[in-house]
Amino acid sequence: MKRFLLLFALCALALTSCKKGTNIIYTVAAEDITPCTVKIVARVSQPEAFTMPLMIVYLSPSPNLHSQAVTPSKLSTSEIKDGEMTVFYPYLKPEMAYYFWVRVIQDGVNYDSPDFGFVTPDLPTGIIDMGLSVKWASTNLGASALEEVGDSFAWGEVEPKTSFAWEYYKWCEGSKDTITKYTKADGKTVLEPEDDAAHVILGGNWRMPTNEEFRELFDNCDLSVTQYKSTRGVALTSRINKNTLFFPNHVVTLSGGAAVLDGNCWSSSVYFYSDDADSGQENAYRFNASIGAMMGILPLQRYAAGFIRPVLAE
Repeated sequence: MKRFLLLFALCALALTSCKKGTNIIYTVAAEDITPCTVKIVARVSQPEAFTMPLMIVYLSPSPNLHSQAVTPSKLSTSEIKDGEMTVFYPYLKPEMAYYFWVRVIQDGVNYDSPDFGFVTPDLPTGIIDMGLSVKWASTNLGASALEEVGDSFAWGEVEPKTSFAWEYYKWCEGSKDTITKYTKADGKTVLEPEDDAAHVILGGNWRMPTNEEFRELFDNCDLSVTQYKSTRGVALTSRINKNTLFFPNHVVTLSGGAAVLDGNCWSSSVYFYSDDADSGQENAYRFNASIGAMMGILPLQRYAAGFIRPVLAE
């Protein structure tokens, strides 16, 4: 506790380095601290005196940054803008103390700052405003804590289950070629309220996000691979208001014995990939937040298991 209070005090001060060079004085600060990201800024006095400068940030959860036993993360930049040199680090853990120092190199001379520290805040809970068109739940449907993945659903089904195959899927007659709803023939491309698990279970204005809403989230956030408590996952930090959503992963063992991390979350939007009237309609969009896989908004077969992150439409 004393260490955390000391770090908060350091963050509240004007963080000023003790090194000076000819026409060179800089101050150092940790800014825009979120649960998973931070911006380290070196403010340069008389930036016109700099020619080809380099700033290196050394960052670690260990307080002994100058110890040979510590291997800190190293981030660098050579850009000066409005008298500032800035690096952005997106791979922090929530509620963690971090330490850093900065080296600015100019004309072969090193200018080192003292060690500084900061503490990342905890992840927010409840209804999260990311500054976008809808608000987001902080947990998946069926989860009681941020680190829980929640219940698994097939797309368009409103009850969780554990067995997933075309033969068990509600909206077909045993195969991907016998889809009965949300087809090119019926023209339905977004789940109706009675087939939207988030709406059926939570009621009110809660529902599953559309493909466009997931894309809006993905396009306006910084992505971090992180860990919350004992659960690995993906955090999205809004560039608009700095709020953070955490998408937990869980371990899935494949038939060959290999273990992978799964964090797929369904959208409410179907995915048609063929112009043929009777084929190419067996997929729906999902947000793939699985560590080790291609992340983004991608198709997945509708019978497959996926989590659901509800949104609140106003």
